Amino acid sequence: MSIAPTQQFLDGYQAAVLQQDLAAFCALYADDVCVFDAWGGPWLTQGLPALRAGTEQWFNSLGRERVQVSASDVQHAVGDDLATVHGIWRFAAISPEGHELRWLENRFSVSLRRTPVGWKVFHQHTSSPAEFGSGKVQLRR
Repeated sequence: MSIAPTQQFLDGYQAAVLQQDLAAFCALYADDVCVFDAWGGPWLTQGLPALRAGTEQWFNSLGRERVQVSASDVQHAVGDDLATVHGIWRFAAISPEGHELRWLENRFSVSLRRTPVGWKVFHQHTSSPAEFGSGKVQLRR
């Protein structure tokens, strides 16, 4: 079973975030995408226009820094019309000189479907575990 659509998504996501390429980022997602994100913003991001607006705000907030995304513990499942991928994303802030400044991790799961124009993400979920008593979020394994 080929993991091509899920690996293409991961590669495209990493490149779009590093380059802060909003068009390339949004091209990965379906018009009716549903995102449950661990970071700020609304409880639910519904639809590509809302995802575009939130992503543009994120990219604009970075100033001259870049974000390098890597994935580990990745598991793929690909069928004829649906595919899923999940694992751990590591987001590292990179200075204009190319130095890693800080990093954090979170869990991700992504569901894609085949469309006439290629595979598109229709659901994405990110999370990090929280301590039950304090609610403190764990951003590193």
